[in-house]
Amino acid sequence: MKEIRHLVLLASTLFYILPAFAQKDSSGIYKTAEDFQERKLSYAINCKIEKHKINPTVFFKGSEVKVKHSGTTYNLNKRDLFGYRTCSGKEYRFVADAEYGILNSGADLLVYFYQHP
Repeated sequence: MKEIRHLVLLASTLFYILPAFAQKDSSGIYKTAEDFQERKLSYAINCKIEKHKINPTVFFKGSEVKVKHSGTTYNLNKRDLFGYRTCSGKEYRFVADAEYGILNSGADLLVYFYQHP
């Protein structure tokens, strides 16, 4: 039981520490797992000079993600995407119509958290 508490404490600590080390100058969509591994964002923006153009209110509703990029709005199916990164450096994975926060982006085996909307 003590080991489980240590694991939970470690995971929750990583949730708050790791985003601090993540890139905070870009945001966008990861179309595939390979894109995530290569850190290749689609519909990417530079958060320092552009407004955030991924509509966050759409993420937690339904099966679509609404992205406004270069003056064009795209409605993408979450089931066809791996996930996304926010301007704060947090990364999320789409599973079916839900989003799971990625706690350890740089690891070989990813750890997720789910927060019911």
